[in-house]
Amino acid sequence: MAKFDLFLNKLLRIEGGYSNHKNDRGGCTNKGVTLSTYKAFFGSGLNCDDLKKITDKEVTKIYKEGYWDPCYGDKIACSQVAYLLVDWAVNSGVKTAVKGIQ
Repeated sequence: MAKFDLFLNKLLRIEGGYSNHKNDRGGCTNKGVTLSTYKAFFGSGLNCDDLKKITDKEVTKIYKEGYWDPCYGDKIACSQVAYLLVDWAVNSGVKTAVKGIQ
């Protein structure tokens, strides 16, 4: 069975830290979390400076509740399939990833 903690560790190694590239449609991001996603979870009044200070607890909540759980990551027997699906969901949205993998 797939394990969320293992997925999160792999994802965070790839995503890295804070960035705000002008050519990135997501705008400012930290640990792969965009400002719009951060606001959706923790309040519309947040800004890029707040995102720079995102906590590990907040990151975990976003990835678990926003992507892992909606993709039923814990119920997927093959961890590689679960990690692929949830990573796809992070980058393209849960509905797109689930439809794509079906």
